[in-house]
Amino acid sequence: MKSGRDTVWELAFNKQPLFEKLKFFLMQHSLKKMMAKSKKDLNCIDILDVGCGYHGNMLRALSKSARSVTGLDFNIDEELFSRDRINSIVGDAEKVLCNVPEQSFDVVYMLSVLEHVNDPVKLLKEVRRVLRPTGVFFVNSPSWFGKFILERVVLPYFDGSGSYKIQVDTHKRYFSNSSLWQVLIDSGFVSSEVKIAKANFFCSVSACITKRNDAA
Repeated sequence: MKSGRDTVWELAFNKQPLFEKLKFFLMQHSLKKMMAKSKKDLNCIDILDVGCGYHGNMLRALSKSARSVTGLDFNIDEELFSRDRINSIVGDAEKVLCNVPEQSFDVVYMLSVLEHVNDPVKLLKEVRRVLRPTGVFFVNSPSWFGKFILERVVLPYFDGSGSYKIQVDTHKRYFSNSSLWQVLIDSGFVSSEVKIAKANFFCSVSACITKRNDAA
């Protein structure tokens, strides 16, 4: 039976723009594929969502099966704090992730975040540090084709409130397969750990990295 809080969240989710819902379901699909390939038992893992968003949509979905989920973002719905198995870290990832103990998580994911940060390599080094050996890191960021779609399709036709324009205007970079690979290597990940592919109808570049068991 669904709780009252779940019903309230579903009502709030249903009011979100169609594009936001589509993005959520595409990201959820990508994460499920990644988890299936990693062969990890969700019931036994601790997950970190860097840039979870105010509503923590993905946190809510994953909390039903993971041992624990932790969301990190500037501003997070306080209602999330009271939920079982959901933890929150409020702040700028570039400033607060360094305070998290090393090897704290089995899975870390970062969805549509890397394009906003000032120093991707510095942040990814911290991600690698908090990831346990054999842990999985999933990162997704807009491609140059995604930039075209955002500016020529999403903003003119799906952004009546102007909220997406505010986000797009804070983008500091876009990625190709090779440029994302390079920042991951510069962050300390090893080439054989990194699997990169286009995603979301070529609008994004995704990488799935399994940290080697002998990695420091």
